[in-house]
Amino acid sequence: LAEQLEVELLSLNGAQRARAGPRIRQYKEDVSRLQQDAKRVAQGMGNHEANRRALLGDRAGGMQSPETGALDGDQRTRLLSGNERLENGTRRLQDSHRIAIETEAVGAGILQDLRAQREQIVSTRNTLMEADSHIDRSQRTLRTMTRRLMANKMITTGIIVVGVALVLLVLYIKIVR
Repeated sequence: LAEQLEVELLSLNGAQRARAGPRIRQYKEDVSRLQQDAKRVAQGMGNHEANRRALLGDRAGGMQSPETGALDGDQRTRLLSGNERLENGTRRLQDSHRIAIETEAVGAGILQDLRAQREQIVSTRNTLMEADSHIDRSQRTLRTMTRRLMANKMITTGIIVVGVALVLLVLYIKIVR
């Protein structure tokens, strides 16, 4: 999951990468730390029966045998301390497991958000490229229309000048004759 987050991080732009990078690194560190804690606790608890025999001796069910004698205060203290360490280790392991599950859920949510943002960016880029091509086509059409307008104006001006010249010529001929 952490590797997937890093791959998605590479596809982000600078601002998003700067914002998501530290969070992803923190998630990786948390997962690594929790895995180490879980291994450490599992190693300490893995030999539970041997630990119990070492604390209690070979007594079955807590009954004293003639060889072992009565438990003195030091043995009882060690037994209670070992039991407390075992409970603390179990509690830490459960907390680590819960945090790992929460971290995984957060990472999955981030991946989904990043995927949705990527799709949105790609869609926006495609729309902008399409709009840019339409703008280019519109500019070419406007330039062509402008050239035709100028040509039409010159032709109209020429016709008007010729018409005025003919009218003046006709008037001159009528006046002179």
